[in-house]
Amino acid sequence: MVARDFAEEIEALYAAENAKNAKIAEDAENNAGI
Repeated sequence: MVARDFAEEIEALYAAENAKNAKIAEDAENNAGI
């Protein structure tokens, strides 16, 4: 079903974005020496 495929794709994009943001936050903490 198209709607389900679309929802799964959106979920995957959100997961990738969250992982990227978590990595950026971790890098920022490391750079700040926290």
